[in-house]
Amino acid sequence: MTVTTSLLASPSAGASPSVSVPTASVQERSAENPLVAKTEIYGGWRMWDNNYVASPDGRTQLHLLRGLLEVWRDGGHVWTAGQSSAGAYVDFQHDGNLVVYTGAGQPVWASNTTFWCGQDGCHLGIQDDGNVVIEDDFTYWDFWSTKTARPDPATPLLTPVEAK
Repeated sequence: MTVTTSLLASPSAGASPSVSVPTASVQERSAENPLVAKTEIYGGWRMWDNNYVASPDGRTQLHLLRGLLEVWRDGGHVWTAGQSSAGAYVDFQHDGNLVVYTGAGQPVWASNTTFWCGQDGCHLGIQDDGNVVIEDDFTYWDFWSTKTARPDPATPLLTPVEAK
């Protein structure tokens, strides 16, 4: 089930919300869609400093906070992109590259996923499991990930084997 929605963007105290989301959807987990629930963001998206976008359950958040691109899960910091605190905005470009820019428009960090996403297209996914990914639009293969996924406690990791 795909539900088109506006995405959560919460500014820090005193800042105004500033997230541009031309195309986004929420993929809910169901019997028909056993994939992890996620917020999908497509090329042309921009988020300014001191804002975030969240997964459908709100527990995973991609922040640009004080110029740093970060992932937060359940209120705790779990990942930071390797850039200085000079970021003024982050773009998910039409070519599939996620890039943090200074206020002067100079890139300070990039996912470098243009090669993989250039022809078929990709989307940015903020997943309920704690992971942020860049995936192929058709195959849903991850080309890039923060590697911050947590197992779903409702899904057993191993299937019990009956003793004989």
